[in-house]
Amino acid sequence: MLAILFPFVIYARRTNVMPDLMTMAIIVSYLSTMIHNRRIDPARPFAERIGLKADRAYILTMLIFVSLTATIAMTINKPVYLSKMERRDYLSADGAFGAAGENSLETTSRTSAQRYDSRRYNGTPLFNFSTNGENEVYYLRREQYSVFNGDVWEIPSDSYYTNFYYSKAYPEYSTDDILHDMKVVLESIDEGENYSPESLISVKRGRVYSDSFTPVYLPAPIGTIADNEEAELKKYRKFPQGMIVRGEYYLGDTSALDDSFEYYEQSDEFYKYALSLGLSSDELFQLTLLSATDEAWNLYEDYSRAWESYHDQSGVTEDIRELALQITADCQSDMQRALALEQYFELAGYVYDESYIPEDQSIDYFIFESKTGVCTSYATAMTLMARSIDLPARYVEGFAAFEKTEDGSEFIIRDAHAHAFVEVYIPGAGWVTFDPTVSGYMDIEYDDDRSLFDGFTFDPDRYLILTLVLAAVLFFAVRYILYEMVFRITLLFGSPSQRTIRLYANLVRRIGKVSGEDKSFFTVNMLRSFILDLGGESPETLLQLFESTAFGSYEPTSDEYKSAYAEYKKLFKRSRLFNKHKQ
Repeated sequence: MLAILFPFVIYARRTNVMPDLMTMAIIVSYLSTMIHNRRIDPARPFAERIGLKADRAYILTMLIFVSLTATIAMTINKPVYLSKMERRDYLSADGAFGAAGENSLETTSRTSAQRYDSRRYNGTPLFNFSTNGENEVYYLRREQYSVFNGDVWEIPSDSYYTNFYYSKAYPEYSTDDILHDMKVVLESIDEGENYSPESLISVKRGRVYSDSFTPVYLPAPIGTIADNEEAELKKYRKFPQGMIVRGEYYLGDTSALDDSFEYYEQSDEFYKYALSLGLSSDELFQLTLLSATDEAWNLYEDYSRAWESYHDQSGVTEDIRELALQITADCQSDMQRALALEQYFELAGYVYDESYIPEDQSIDYFIFESKTGVCTSYATAMTLMARSIDLPARYVEGFAAFEKTEDGSEFIIRDAHAHAFVEVYIPGAGWVTFDPTVSGYMDIEYDDDRSLFDGFTFDPDRYLILTLVLAAVLFFAVRYILYEMVFRITLLFGSPSQRTIRLYANLVRRIGKVSGEDKSFFTVNMLRSFILDLGGESPETLLQLFESTAFGSYEPTSDEYKSAYAEYKKLFKRSRLFNKHKQ
């Protein structure tokens, strides 16, 4: 039992999902061993206990029980239940959020999700999001990551959570500050007469709520305000790494999600403004020198902090850099480059496929070979491509809010709406959200009237295995009946003498099978005596006809053969009599 746990431990340590066939083999091996052990009779002498008596009933029941149990265990979705410590330990010893519950959507961890994860979501509603904003899609942030290790994204331990968080005493240099300072800079060089930051951003209100979803973090759009009176009253904690910890967790309250907040909305006008600036990092520095104002240096210092934190080139290959340069060859500003990278995947024929598992899981294989995957691969690819051309970019995980309620008043966020996207720092505009995932991930229909079978995974591969197992069990259970059906069909061919001899031979074989002894050496008289000793009715017509045919060269008539065949069928129905003899 301990030995078969090793594969589970290895896969769990790597946060990979064990293949179905391996899971099936392990479960079957374990259950088979347990059933075999129960067959040993401890009352018998040790020498006799070494062997196991595997009769037909034993083999049949073991095969049915083990196969069905293992198949159902492999096919059904197993819910993940986390302990109170796993769900509520939002500040562990090493500062990691949700370190013990990394697979729960209620927690975060310092490593991102696997890019190819066989975990399936069934569309269970998690929470609702209401807002007075006007966007059709909102990206609700969960966590952002800075370093790619070739497999997943990470937050280095030396740059994870500290005691510093934004507040009125330590305000965040956010979208409103960036646009204000940009206005001052443009006015200082006589280019800001028609520019008003108030017309580009507006403060919107949002609310996220649920009856049962209890995340450590606040799922909210980028630009959530954490340095005003409302945030102070809510006691939100927004850290420089971008995550917002719900205030209730600092107060010891772990109730379900029901939080209101304010945020700066990134509207279409905001994206147009960022594009119209036409700035690159070099031009921002030149603009800073030209303006020579405190506001100009604030802008440049904020860009420098973003570049310092999110420029790591780990995972960037020369092929990725060359592709990014080709895509952005005609772009003049950082915003144009980011938009070109975002649009590339749709234009280049990439495909969204949740079930696809590639033979090579490297990011280069996704970009240049398979061109098939889910949001984690698209967001990873764009982040690395942006960094390869010196754009500060970060990989972000959270939720895509796009499905509205029937009345259209708010968004429904389901487990299947977990999403990865990208944020790029644009000079003069700050962090801007981009979603490179190709169309298809929003084209999902769910039935809110859930049934008993919602826990099952309708995976064709898994149900093929289930079908094969059931077919094998059914064949094993009725194999004698199938054999008898085939035998009787073959009796339709040949002369009456040939059919009589075959009928007698099959009777001898059948009696030997159910009695557990070889009867092939029996004479006709011996077979007659054996049947009579068991209390059966001797098939005299068949026995006499066989003797005359086999030893007297007699050619029976069709009517005689039919009488012998009728006796055979009557005796065959009494086959349980011989099973009792066997027992």
